[in-house]
Formats: sequence, structure tokens, C-alpha cells
Amino acid sequence: HGTEPDNRNGGSGDDDDDYDDDDDDRTETALFEDFPRTKRIVTLMRRGLSEFLPKGSMEFSILAPNSHLRPHCGPSNHRLRLHLPIILPQNPVARIRAGKLALGWEKGKVLILDDSFDHEVWNESQEERVVLLLDIWHPYLSPEDRDEVLH
Repeated sequence: HGTEPDNRNGGSGDDDDDYDDDDDDRTETALFEDFPRTKRIVTLMRRGLSEFLPKGSMEFSILAPNSHLRPHCGPSNHRLRLHLPIILPQNPVARIRAGKLALGWEKGKVLILDDSFDHEVWNESQEERVVLLLDIWHPYLSPEDRDEVLH
């Protein structure tokens, strides 16, 4: 699944690092165990918004200090990816580029991204950046479109 790398376990954090979430010693499930209320709320939100969504996920994205996630695209435009910032570096040098737009995260605000567009992420701070990712069905898909995606 698509998430930013966590380079704490040996990655250099430079531009040559590829995405690899197998290095994280904390699994998505273990992370959510630390946040049971958040997991319960987000699980309820997913009903209807992302139920049966192929290639959909709900996960924490951890980007190590001084890291860059090279340009990439999500698998399809049948979903939107919501980014809810959990931990943002004090110095706002964690940013994302989506298509030609340069974006950033703001505490308390959800960033919505069609990740089928080319995008990349930077964390040029000395702190981790943590974002809760939640995939939902693209709102412009009709029930018939969703059914076609599923079959």
C-alpha cells in the first residue's frame, strides 16, 4: 500500500531512498492500538465513504526527518486520499507537491488529494511528520461506476 517511508531503521533519508514500509517495526495495527478512539471514529467514518474500496487503506504515514519521497502515483482515480496531520514539524518544512500544486499540512485541517496524480513529499525538518491517511471513494463516482470498479 502507498505510504511515505519511515527511514528510522537504517534508511539514509536522502533522495535515493525508495518507498519501503517493511522497515517500520510498528505495524499499522499496532499504531492504531495506541489510538483506540481514533481507530473507532475512523472505522465508523469509513462505512459508506470507503466500504468495499479496492486498494483503499487507513494507515499512519510516518516521514522521517530530512526525507524525500520521490514522485509517484496512486493506482487509480477511483479514490481520494484524506491526509489528517497528527504530528507536524514546528518549522513548516514538511510539504507535498501534487501535480503542479505545492501544498502543506495545517493542524486541524484535512488535506484531500487525488493521488492518481503525480505527487511527492518532503520533510526537511529535524522532526518526524505523521499523517493519518484515509482512502475514500471518489465522490464523482456513481453507484454504477463503483460497481464497475469492483468487477
